[in-house]
Amino acid sequence: MRGVRNVLDALTWADARSGSPQETRLRLLLVHGGLPRPVPQHPVVDDREQLYWLDLAYPDARVGVEYDGGDHFATPTAARADAHRHTRLAALGWRVLRYTATDLRDAPDRVLAEVRRALGGPVRPVRTA
Repeated sequence: MRGVRNVLDALTWADARSGSPQETRLRLLLVHGGLPRPVPQHPVVDDREQLYWLDLAYPDARVGVEYDGGDHFATPTAARADAHRHTRLAALGWRVLRYTATDLRDAPDRVLAEVRRALGGPVRPVRTA
């Protein structure tokens, strides 16, 4: 029955709205690090009715958390579109924090501290070995 219990525990953390395994990894880092559950794939509409999606969001705080895979900068056109998107989100009052696989692997404590700070919470001391 332990296997069944593990599967049931895992299902409580599953979210079909996740855009990628790395977004899931980022979301679980935040939640397991003591932060509130962010909203996956949160829509934001500007005054021109342009729709933007945030990978993860804390709508009440207007904080977005994005996982940046390699495709964001694959071409100059993609890089310009991504920069425009983030400029528009900032103009709408959103603070968007962006992280890569390297950040998640090498600096999870820093990621947690930055998101916690953006949400207005106290920054906990970083664990040292």
